[in-house]
Parts: sequence; structure tokens; C-alpha cells
Amino acid sequence: MPPEAVAPAAVTTRVLPRLVRSRIGAVAVLAGVVLASAACGYFEPPPVVDSVSIEPVVLDSTSRATARVVAHDPRGAELTYVYQWTRNGKDIPGASDPTLELRQVGRGDRGDAIAVRVTAVAAERTSRAAVSSEIRVGPSVVIDMPESRDSYPLEGADSRALFASIRRNGLTDGETTTPVSGLTVFGAQKQDVRTVQLDGACALDVMSFENNIVVTLPKLAPAARSADLDAKVTRFTEAVRIHEERHVQIRRQHLGDLARTLKTLPPEPSCETLKRSISRAVQSMIDTERRAQDRFHEEDAARIKTACATLDQQVSSLASLRSSQPAGYNALVPTHNALVDDRNWCLQT
Repeated sequence: MPPEAVAPAAVTTRVLPRLVRSRIGAVAVLAGVVLASAACGYFEPPPVVDSVSIEPVVLDSTSRATARVVAHDPRGAELTYVYQWTRNGKDIPGASDPTLELRQVGRGDRGDAIAVRVTAVAAERTSRAAVSSEIRVGPSVVIDMPESRDSYPLEGADSRALFASIRRNGLTDGETTTPVSGLTVFGAQKQDVRTVQLDGACALDVMSFENNIVVTLPKLAPAARSADLDAKVTRFTEAVRIHEERHVQIRRQHLGDLARTLKTLPPEPSCETLKRSISRAVQSMIDTERRAQDRFHEEDAARIKTACATLDQQVSSLASLRSSQPAGYNALVPTHNALVDDRNWCLQT
């Protein structure tokens, strides 16, 4: 009896990934996806964007935002970049430059979240897009410090006359009746505060701060003077200018600090509370600046005293010869008078 027919066993076929090599190169076939080109013979890795950030880190509606990109190409090729700025997660039409001018309409208002998406390109290879962290557009703080210059005449052909003209023509600072060599006056401060509602809270939108500055310096009038005296007066007027400019720098520095503080003020439940926060910040700046100006005066006075100390000692040494060695002193009278003149100009600054 012939054996009964046996049904063939079920056969399961599994297709495994395999590597095919040919004379034109290696082709890796994985799950039906070609990972490298046989025509090239190898896989070229794309560029890599390592990081993207925005500067400055504090933005307002008048800022110019700049994309800072760190990227590399594994093959060392030169890279170009494609930029796309976003506002609240959506592309800003036409915003494809390395910088973004927020002052342009539609580019970014108070409270908007600004970011930039960047891809790097090397020849025909393109990186994956990298996106910066979002930066919220903060309040706009505008500091305006118009500065003007004035002068008073410094007149005379000798030191005595020039010193007298300082006493006659120089200005007083309001704290003393003695005329000063130079004077910097900060005018009345003008403020304008505008607020905006953000998520049910009151936030600073725009604040303008105006402060006029007038710097008055000595101006040497023409006269027949010796070259030595002209050199002394030139050093004197330059020292006065540097001193007054330092006062202006201190004011600008503290107003800059105030602007940075105001830009980081958080929204408050009410606008009255916010305005009180602004007033405290302004008063704190005024107090801190006043201490800085006073400290500068003390330090500069100590510097001048030290600089003049050597001349003072030389004058005292020569003066002591008047009684002990009259004959020798008489021969040194011109030197003594010149030293006294140098010391007086030194102290005048």
C-alpha cells in the first residue's frame, strides 16, 4: 500500500538586511531604504548646527535681534546659513536675515515670543534645522541724554590774572559759593510711562527718560603768554575736561543700569503697583548714582593731593632756606616762584 501523501510543512521566509558590494561601491540596503548612494560609493554626512542663540538676551520692541550660530561640517566645507525668524511659534513673513528689526511692524510686540530657526548648507548637503530658545519681548526703555557744551572765559597774561578770572567768571555748583573750574549740570528728568495688559496683569510697555546735560568748561582767551604758561593752562583745561566727562559717564552708566532693571520688571496685578515699582527703581538709581559721584570726587581729590605733594615738599624745602641761607635762597628765588606756580596750577584742578 503506497504511503499516504504528506502535506508539505509550512515554510516561513524572513528577509534579512544584507550588504551588497559591487565594483561601483558599497550599497547598504536596510528595510528597503537605500542609505547611501551607489553612484557616489560612500555616504556623505550633512553639516551639523551645534547651537543657535539670540543676542541681546533682553529684547524690546526697538531692538535688533541677531542670530548667533555655531556649526560645523564633517568634511570641512564652507557653510552658509538659512534663517527663519518666528513670532509666537509662527514664521514671520520675509524674516529670513541674520538679524531681525523688531521696530518694524509685525516683527514683535510686547510679550511676543521671538525665536530663530537655522539650517546650515554645504554644497548640496543641508543640516537638520536647529531652533533657538524663545525670548519674550520686554518693555521698551528709551534713555535720551542730550548734551550741550558751554564755556566761560579764562583771561590773563600771567597765572595771577588767570586765577582771578576763574574766581570772577567761573560758576558755582549750588553747594558752595566758591567758583569751580568746571561744572556739569544735569537738568530736570522727564519721564513718560505707558503700560499694557498682559494675561490679566499690568506690564510696562514703553518708558522714555529724558535728562539734559550742560557741561561748562574754561576757554582760554587770546593773550601774550609764555610758552611755559600756555603749556600749564593747556594741562589744566584738559584735566578739567576729563573730570567733567567722568561725571557724565557716571550718569550714563547708572541710567543704563536703570534701563536694564526696568526691562526686567515683572507684570503686577495692578498698574498702580507697577508704577510704584518703577518709582522705587528710579529712586534707587538716583541714590546709587549720587554716592558714585561723591566717591569720584573724593578719589579725584585724593589723586590731586598726591600728585601735588611732591611740588609742595619742594616749595617747603626752598622756603626753609630763606632764613637759614638767605644768600643761597636769593639765587633760587626764580626756581621757588616757578615751583609755587606749578603747585598752584596743580591744586587748581
